[in-house]
Amino acid sequence: MIIHYINLDTANTRRESICHNFAAVSNSDGAWTLSRFAAFGPEHEQVKKLTGSRSDTEKACFLSHYSAVMQSFQDDDYHWIVEDDICFYEQSFNVVSTFINEHQNDDWDILFTDLTIRSYPMMVDLFRMRKNVPAGKFTYINIGTCPFCSAVSYIINPKQKDKIASVLAFPEAINTTWDIFLADSIQAGKLTAYFTLPYATSFSPIALASQIRSSENDMPGVLGRAYRCLMRASPDIAMINQLLNQMDNDFVDERAATFGKIVSAFVADKFSKEPSKE
Repeated sequence: MIIHYINLDTANTRRESICHNFAAVSNSDGAWTLSRFAAFGPEHEQVKKLTGSRSDTEKACFLSHYSAVMQSFQDDDYHWIVEDDICFYEQSFNVVSTFINEHQNDDWDILFTDLTIRSYPMMVDLFRMRKNVPAGKFTYINIGTCPFCSAVSYIINPKQKDKIASVLAFPEAINTTWDIFLADSIQAGKLTAYFTLPYATSFSPIALASQIRSSENDMPGVLGRAYRCLMRASPDIAMINQLLNQMDNDFVDERAATFGKIVSAFVADKFSKEPSKE
């Protein structure tokens, strides 16, 4: 399988990071190939020609992902598209291979190995589901109408490329980001997508800050990355705390903090639905 990482020409540190990570954890049998896809920058002439309400940076990201997906349709191999701040693990490759082998004849279109959930109740439900997955095991969940965003790591099913190309026809104007454009198609039932639980990939420390939005104005992004890290196979609690420390000390008000304690008790390992017999 070819893994295409989308990378700006100027993002040398990210390029070195993902190449080092891949070399450290991938199998050595050559079944996996890491290939750089040169991302469009906001100053590119093709980006400048695009219309729509999104910023040039967001338009460049949209065009980069769209072009990578369309390029993957040139052959009948499976293609894995990732952003350059992704972090692979030794399990990542087996999890993807297992899904493909078990769903050879199913009409799935996309498999996500990592995504951000946009529904608080769903975040809680998935967190509890993730805790019930035995250590070292993974399950695969049909996204269906689950509200989500982020398109940092996904596999395209080559058997469905005609359908995917038709659904993801390039819009006349870029009025939404790529991840929402993709999510809207899935939640409308036009595409069938799954994701792994726990997440089979996460993000490297280099991703603590977004290239598109500053952390000062992107608290949803900070919290989303913290949740993604928590949902991976082996959560990095230190990294999660580093993310959460980006919040101002007075960002969480007292009432919200109290509610957080109530929710955390409900999802704690010690919590039991059975009434106490004492």
